[in-house]
Amino acid sequence: MPFAWSTPLIYYNAAMLAEVGLIAAPKTLEEFVAVAPDLGQRDGDTLTWAAFAHPCSGSSIAWPFRSVVWQHGCQYSDPEFNMGLNQGGAVEAGNLYRSSVADGWASTPAVGDADVPNGPTASMMASTGGLTRLIRDATFELGAAFLHEGPTGFGCSTGSAGMAVPAASDSSR
Repeated sequence: MPFAWSTPLIYYNAAMLAEVGLIAAPKTLEEFVAVAPDLGQRDGDTLTWAAFAHPCSGSSIAWPFRSVVWQHGCQYSDPEFNMGLNQGGAVEAGNLYRSSVADGWASTPAVGDADVPNGPTASMMASTGGLTRLIRDATFELGAAFLHEGPTGFGCSTGSAGMAVPAASDSSR
């Protein structure tokens, strides 16, 4: 059975989005990418404010990135476990993440979900498990929204753990 289940959300700095005319997080990736350069701020070659902070590798980027792959009409593997990450939509999703950093509007923070509530980032994808803590710790109005829809629609993976008690276990367990 599911235990400590989680889904990713988009968390955002409401005031920063308001500065570019948004009252909430954009519904689609296309809408977000269109305003992202206006959300980021640079000091020469240094990104001082990012439009988006990618989940860091230390925070298990695999499960939230699966949502982005699904939003591009692909999957990590098919039911027969044939690799899908090297195909069509999955490559497009990876290229979106790569270009967001190369184009200078997204960051790759060392600590997964610290940049939005502490600045210097307008939005991030992080677990619903952190919702209470993130809203409590933010020093500004922190909004939360469903993930953006991608070119082929909405996709949202789940993560965390499962729990099982084998039938043959001692009843005291």
